[in-house]
Amino acid sequence: MLATALLLLLGAQNPPPVVVTGCLTSATVGGQPQFTLTTTDTNRAAGDVKTETYQLKAAPNVDLKSMVGRRVEVTGKESIAGAENTTVDDSRVTEKARGTSGKTPTVETKTRADIVVHQMNVTAAKAVAGDCRVP
Repeated sequence: MLATALLLLLGAQNPPPVVVTGCLTSATVGGQPQFTLTTTDTNRAAGDVKTETYQLKAAPNVDLKSMVGRRVEVTGKESIAGAENTTVDDSRVTEKARGTSGKTPTVETKTRADIVVHQMNVTAAKAVAGDCRVP
């Protein structure tokens, strides 16, 4: 029983590697480059958008700088600190002018965006096929 509890505790402190694919961007903060990987999953039928952002800390042997602006697959471990989650729910009802039928049509727009921010220690990265340009 004690051995099982120790294994569970060690497993919680040493999370398994995670592989994430998304678009890599960079910004300079305090003279140091900060790398961010963003993934987006859109369900147009339901009006839902889920965006996950990974703030990356690269191992010394990982060159993220040369892959900025490209679609990238990174492997690493999410930090123990976990993730921050934000949900934005934007619902609107718009009334239009009266038509010739005398009825007033209405348009209802519903959009929900989930934004999740993770911290990840990257042990490997490679460019993959795909486009990161905004249409």
